[in-house]
Amino acid sequence: ENDVILEDRSQNTIENLLECAEIIRNNGFRRIAVMTSQWHTPRTQVLTESTVKELEAEGRSVTFITPEEILRKKSRRHAQIFKEAYQRPSMTERMDREQKGVQAFKEGKYTSKPGDKN
Repeated sequence: ENDVILEDRSQNTIENLLECAEIIRNNGFRRIAVMTSQWHTPRTQVLTESTVKELEAEGRSVTFITPEEILRKKSRRHAQIFKEAYQRPSMTERMDREQKGVQAFKEGKYTSKPGDKN
């Protein structure tokens, strides 16, 4: 809990990845936990795949975690809140957009420019 660094310079997922890789290397971190929401994790994993491989080749360990999984383990109330939230149409739409982003990236059609909100 005391080893959390907030990266707040980026404006999108790709910028966040680049900033975090710099923080990791500059601080000599060996064990890294990437925290992002459950619905965003698949796209984050696809976008970070090559950088994660580089970091692992440097002897670093990278794990993906979500606040949802942490809170579900701690609280039945939060587990129920997340269950209900993920069943809402707006969340279903959001997860569909995320999957389209994953597919576009795999097909080489993903576009993101600095300053894009994605």
